[in-house]
Order: sequence, then structure tokens, then C-alpha cells
Amino acid sequence: MKFLLLMSLAWVMAAPVWSQPLEAGAVPSVEQQRARIAQQIAEQDARTAIEEGACQAKFAVTDCLVDVRRRRRDTVADLKRQDASLGSQQRKQKGGDQLIRLEDKAVEARAAESRKTLAAQEDADKPARSKSPQPAVRVDRQARVSTKMPGDIKKDADERALREKKYNERLRLAQERKERKAKNLAQKPDKKLQPLPVPG
Repeated sequence: MKFLLLMSLAWVMAAPVWSQPLEAGAVPSVEQQRARIAQQIAEQDARTAIEEGACQAKFAVTDCLVDVRRRRRDTVADLKRQDASLGSQQRKQKGGDQLIRLEDKAVEARAAESRKTLAAQEDADKPARSKSPQPAVRVDRQARVSTKMPGDIKKDADERALREKKYNERLRLAQERKERKAKNLAQKPDKKLQPLPVPG
């Protein structure tokens, strides 16, 4: 009986080694790591059940059970900490991905805005067309549009820098207000609260 118990315990402890991925440098995915943690918890539960059965055959059953349950609690707590760490890493990664998507969307919006601005300026530069415009006038219009593009880009960059400067100034002012309010709250004396009336 004891031999069978020891063999099953040895097999359960060796199972995680056999289930390792074949590639030595492979990094397991979050799902694989969570599955590994769940498997280790199940294996620990199986070991605990076997050890509790062995404790029942001993004279000091209570001390043996307390020791077995303590070892299980320690092992499972460590595995749960690993699982929580995986969840935290996954949330951070999703947050980073969301920030990248937002930045890409903002860049696309700025590009669309600059294209729209250029199109509006081209429309404004074109005089009312007559039915048959002269070729020389058309070439002159194209030259004006091509010479205005670098200036427009510089103008857009200047406007963007000005908006960013104003934004940073608003942030600084908001931070100053927040600090003043916190300072004022810290300096206020605590109000003495009246005790509740005695129920009668």
C-alpha cells in the first residue's frame, strides 16, 4: 500500500516535467502559463488528498493533517500570486496596445486635417474658372500651389507647437490649483463633530 502511494506521488510530481514545451527557448503564452498553474493546483490537490489519506493511518492524525494543509496552502498561494502577476502583465499590455491605437488614430486625424486644409486652400486659390482657361494661367496656378505647400506645413507645425504650448500651460495651471487646494485642505482645522444623541 505504501509503495503504491509513493509511486503515485512520484508520478504526480514528475508530470509537470513531462508537460514542458519541447523548444528550450520558447516563451509560453499567458494562456499556457495559466493552464500550467491550474494543472499545478490540481496536482497539489491530488497530493494533498494522498497525504491526508496517509495521515489517517498515523497515530497523530491532527498534526499530520495540519502540516499537509499548511504545505498545500503555501504552494497554492504562490501559484495564485503567479496567476495574479500574469493578469497584471496582461492588463498592462492591453493598456499599452490601446495607447498605441489612440496615437495612431490621432496621427491619422492630423493627416486628414492637413489634407483638408490643403484642399481648402487650393480651392480658395483657384479663381472662378472661365469656360476655357489659358494654359499659361493654369501653369501659374500650379506653381503657386506648389510654392505654398512648404509654408503651409511650417504654418501647421507652428500652430501645433502653439496648441501644445497652451495645453502644457493649462496642465501646469491645473496642477497648481490642485496643489493649492490640497494645501488649503491640509491647513483647515478639523471640525469637532457632535456625538450622536443617546437613544431614549
